[in-house]
Amino acid sequence: MPNVRHELCPKGAKRPSGRPLDGGVRRHGARQDRGFAHCELACDHSASAWPRDYHMAITGRCLCGLVRWTSSELPIVTRVCWCRDCQYLGGGSGTVNSCFRTSDFSSTGETADYFSISDGGNRMRRRFCRTCGTPLFSEAETRPHLIFVRVGTFDDPGLAQPTLTMWTASAPSWACFDNELPRIDGQPPPAA
Repeated sequence: MPNVRHELCPKGAKRPSGRPLDGGVRRHGARQDRGFAHCELACDHSASAWPRDYHMAITGRCLCGLVRWTSSELPIVTRVCWCRDCQYLGGGSGTVNSCFRTSDFSSTGETADYFSISDGGNRMRRRFCRTCGTPLFSEAETRPHLIFVRVGTFDDPGLAQPTLTMWTASAPSWACFDNELPRIDGQPPPAA
């Protein structure tokens, strides 16, 4: 797939470098292009790099495989997060999270819930596999139409294309950042 600048993107954000359609992606006929209304740091341009003539299902699972998930649409945005909560979830490093619309998302298997208040002040529901403990999903009460999925649970984690690193002010001094991604000290604007 060509790495082409999206016509609405004044910054020329990076696109995914074409990947073969395997490992978690299934074709499903025509896909309607959602386009992008604006290009700010909170945007994700990865959807524009995919051909408009197919629809994909992105799939993933926990470590033991008892919890599986599917999204019938591409992520709205993918971000690297260094908030303290994500450092706990990531075992010391930040996490990479893709945001999906809950209307396009489904999961099977039994999860355990943990509720907390995020660094941004949102009440969060975090879900883990009850058997193996894999961190899977986060949902904010203020945005029930969105679900954030840990990219490490993707069947093909290479499908995720982070567009931003957030909460860099909370990162430890040894943290490594992708110099090609914009950085924000705290919480960026909502994804949708």
